[in-house]
Amino acid sequence: MYTITPLPFYLARRAILRARMAGYVARARRVCDFGCGDGEHLRYFADQHPDTRWTGVDLSPDMLALARKACPEAAFFLPFEDFGGDYDLIYVVAVFAHVTDDDLTGIIENLVERLGSDGRLILFEQVAPYPVQGAGYNRRTVDGYRQLFAYHDLELEQAVLCRFRFHQWFERHVAKRVYAMMRGCDSDAERRLKANRSGLFRLLSRFFVALSVRREWPPGSGFGNAWMVFRRRGKAHG
Repeated sequence: MYTITPLPFYLARRAILRARMAGYVARARRVCDFGCGDGEHLRYFADQHPDTRWTGVDLSPDMLALARKACPEAAFFLPFEDFGGDYDLIYVVAVFAHVTDDDLTGIIENLVERLGSDGRLILFEQVAPYPVQGAGYNRRTVDGYRQLFAYHDLELEQAVLCRFRFHQWFERHVAKRVYAMMRGCDSDAERRLKANRSGLFRLLSRFFVALSVRREWPPGSGFGNAWMVFRRRGKAHG
């Protein structure tokens, strides 16, 4: 699996995401995965709901090629192409933390225009209790996302923070030292990928995942990944 996140943590976090998404996907007939990557989530949900119309959108042609192989029944597009509309569900996983504020406004406007009148837009995104910016990432607050979408007449239906507190300690104090020990790599991403191939590294990650018994927290209570569901104003949960 291609991920620079410690693999046991990635899988545990993905399980929470998919469990929360299941009911929304089951009710939808048209679904768009915006930032679909290699099509991992599309393949998973399409196997369960073969009658749903699936669309994948990604900026990388290489990722779209992988996604087409993973889920050939879906339609795929680059983000600047016309990828349809009237979606019952649009979900965006781990995309917006890598988008600048200037670009994000246009992306949100584009997605809102393509959402059906009773549709839902789901984000699963890295957040922080206060705005944090760095090289290649932008961690906003849950309230910051709420305000951005409110400008486009969407309201926050629910929000939960996915936080593995002990694994966060592992990432800050242990994993970084392991990455620094990875030789023969040209970038931080390569060092992280190499670490993920280490059985010992995965074992340590799995241990700290297991220690993190509580995994869902109120939004705004720390660093983590926020599950956020947006709907058009005045639309009750269906």
